[in-house]
Amino acid sequence: MPHSVVLRFDGVVPVDAKRILMHAQRRGGDVDHCDLSRSADTVCFDETGEDFSKRLRDKIKDIAEVNLKNNLEALALLGRNKDRKKRAELGLIDPYRASKYGPVREAILTANQTYFLADDDDPYPYIAHKTTELGDRIEVRLSRKTIAQFREKGREFFEKYFPEQVLHLRLDMDEEVPHFHAVLFITKEVVSQRRGKQVMLQPSANPLIASYEHAQDVAGDFFKDIGLQRGERSAQARRDAKEQGQVPPDKRSHTKAQAYRDDRAENITVREARLVKRERLLDQREANLEVRERESIAAEKNIIARANEEAAVVIESAQNIHATVDAQLAAIEAKSDDLISVVEKDGVEEIVFSDHATSEQKQSILERISRSAPAALKIVKLVSKRVQEILERAENRAKVLVRNAEAREDAARRNQVSTTSSLTAVLGISSGVLKFDETQLPGKQFSA
Repeated sequence: MPHSVVLRFDGVVPVDAKRILMHAQRRGGDVDHCDLSRSADTVCFDETGEDFSKRLRDKIKDIAEVNLKNNLEALALLGRNKDRKKRAELGLIDPYRASKYGPVREAILTANQTYFLADDDDPYPYIAHKTTELGDRIEVRLSRKTIAQFREKGREFFEKYFPEQVLHLRLDMDEEVPHFHAVLFITKEVVSQRRGKQVMLQPSANPLIASYEHAQDVAGDFFKDIGLQRGERSAQARRDAKEQGQVPPDKRSHTKAQAYRDDRAENITVREARLVKRERLLDQREANLEVRERESIAAEKNIIARANEEAAVVIESAQNIHATVDAQLAAIEAKSDDLISVVEKDGVEEIVFSDHATSEQKQSILERISRSAPAALKIVKLVSKRVQEILERAENRAKVLVRNAEAREDAARRNQVSTTSSLTAVLGISSGVLKFDETQLPGKQFSA
């Protein structure tokens, strides 16, 4: 699979050099994307090893001083002493024209991480990392051989195409992809009769800076022997489309690594905010469920409590009914055996035992009727009343029966007298011939 070499240039103003140095030394700026445990693997190619931001300022000052000296000498040769005096009063002037890109360039040279990946059977890979779109850092295995080839080839590239123009060069190894940072200090001499020889910072004096397409062509050709090629020819594609009357493809704009990380961080922040919001909603739902669960448990407990209370009432009622029935049954049994009766003492009715009731009978009856003494008293009274009513009805019935028997006996006597009179009349028997025992009932034997 072909891999494209990545070469781009960013404008730098001198005051930015300090920032670049701090980032190079991992002392400031955004270092969250760096694996500081691998920072020692970074290779710096500066021969002096000095603070390149200080060297940048010193070089600009040296050039400004030389330019001032040459300018004053040129004006002196022209005999323009008045202009020479004014120029001297102005002092040092920065040796570059103000622009939005600045007089210095920072070059970035790298390739896609897939170019550096180690084979599966590589016994000694270089362990780096990769950050996913979700912000998770995962481990990746890079080829040490490929990294070494890229390091040497990159150094040669800057030496060849930016001779004596590289103020600072390093290969960062603690980020996701090995990449070169180069601070380019490109100057151009301008000679005029009025100013003499002036040295100006002019990045476009280097043909690779002057033409982006040319830089990509040179890089693609230079790195092809280590497996890298030129990127897409998007500018040429746009020109071809215009010549053919077609709609040209959109111009591709490079996104800086920092901007890309910022966008990714913003997306992660947005996703995290959504996740936080979702978690809050879930927490709220869980809280609501917990409240409902507690309410359900409380309601269930209330229902169970009420059910237990109702059951207790029912059980107590059943026990009372059982005690009442048992007491009444005991009273009925005792009354039927003529063991108890109801008497009134001082206006209060109570149950008393008969004289013939034994102590065992008394104890058994007391145990049963004491569970519901009022009911026992009531039933005894009722039974006594019913017994009294039965006795009265039996007595009345007996009286009726006696009266009926007496009536029948009187009738029988009358019938006997009448019968005797009739027989005497018929048989002509005089009174006293036959004797009748009046005490005998009809049907008995007569005696003569």
